[in-house]
Amino acid sequence: MKRRSFLISTLLAFVWSAMAVWQPLAAEVTLARKLSNRQKFSTTTKIESQQTLTINGSPIVTKSSQTRVLSSQAGERRADGEIDVQVVTEALQAKIEVPVAGLDINFDSAKPDEAKDSGPLGELLKLAGKMKYTVTYDAQNSPKKVDMSREAFNSLDDATKKLVESQLDPNNVLEAIISEEALIPAEAVKVGDKWEKVVKMRLEGQQIMTFKIQCQYEGPARHAGRDVERVATKATEVTYAMEGDLGGLKFQKADLRIEDQGGAMLFDPHLGQIVHRESDYHIAGKIDFEVGGTALPADLDLRMKVTTDTL
Repeated sequence: MKRRSFLISTLLAFVWSAMAVWQPLAAEVTLARKLSNRQKFSTTTKIESQQTLTINGSPIVTKSSQTRVLSSQAGERRADGEIDVQVVTEALQAKIEVPVAGLDINFDSAKPDEAKDSGPLGELLKLAGKMKYTVTYDAQNSPKKVDMSREAFNSLDDATKKLVESQLDPNNVLEAIISEEALIPAEAVKVGDKWEKVVKMRLEGQQIMTFKIQCQYEGPARHAGRDVERVATKATEVTYAMEGDLGGLKFQKADLRIEDQGGAMLFDPHLGQIVHRESDYHIAGKIDFEVGGTALPADLDLRMKVTTDTL
């Protein structure tokens, strides 16, 4: 009897060990971008930031918050497989405070003329608040071209144009779309898989922050009543640059580091879109400028939170 029990126990142990060894490999998923004829969706982006730029021991604090709502409407796919998506800014609210400069802007695209004495930033917000453009996607749903009217931009004076052009240039808008969608891997992934992408963030005044983003697929999840695939994101490197000069201010070099950063994106496989993305940044370091041949070193401390939701 004891011998039989021992044999049964040994057999069961062998069976469970075999099952552990021969269990199937983790399932792979493909996060395929989709665009259907006449498809509509709305995207809301919220940005909160606080920046402290210390020059010659004097801190300059800038606080800003922004909420933007974009509506997108796809057309009909053509014989060559291309499809156009018209994007319209439905709403833009922004608040920008720079106490040391006496700047306090409250902007609402529903009442754009109420943002008085807001200077070039106000002009940028007014243009952004009525921004419309068309994105052309190819048969594989990759963005290929952005068409945008330049009429309002062309009416600005040269100084204001220089400040705002980087954010309103069609090629830069396309670059931002490509950069964002590149976070979605082209190949199938399984839980634990990692990949890296480079994302550019263009700011006013021809400033550019470039991030190296590490992504890791974490598996299926639920969000707002829908099934999604979750990808954790983390910026591991950041660089800063400024194209040209701004009012005599010339960029020399920067040495920035990421103190803390975390985020995630949620992909809806049924909709074929990123339906939620969140990122928290804390960036610090040194930036060297030059004015009239005189060095102007500065210390930067930037905290920023960005959330985007698509319905």
